[in-house]
Amino acid sequence: MAFFHECMVNKFKKTSMRKIQNSQNEAAKIIEKDIMEGVTGDDHMMKVETVHCSACSVYVPTLYSSVQQHLKSADHAKNKLAYKEQIKRESVLTATSILNNPIVKGRYDLYCKGENPFEDTLQEQQEEQTTSEETVEPNYYSAVSIDE
Repeated sequence: MAFFHECMVNKFKKTSMRKIQNSQNEAAKIIEKDIMEGVTGDDHMMKVETVHCSACSVYVPTLYSSVQQHLKSADHAKNKLAYKEQIKRESVLTATSILNNPIVKGRYDLYCKGENPFEDTLQEQQEEQTTSEETVEPNYYSAVSIDE
């Protein structure tokens, strides 16, 4: 279990670094639109907030009494147990498929020996960052003096 945690932490670090790089490059391009833009009264639409119960696959109004009523229902209790079992089965399948990957299997072997299996990937990633920073196009306009 600890190995899977380490895998997820390592993957999260790599993903977050990638997201930061992408967001810096695309920050100016993204303009989020209002989802209700263009909706008029004649469309008979209203933006509402609801609570989704994944176990039952239903939406419950965001009223305390409605949520409590749903939580105490027999259907929810039955569906919650079935949902937990489904998650367990899917987790085991996911873990099995991860461990069948030869790269992950090698990392797991290193982890069992007490070594850090992610050390190489972090070093490679840092090297990639430094090489990408070095290959930035030079700014030719910075050499021109304004006083001339």
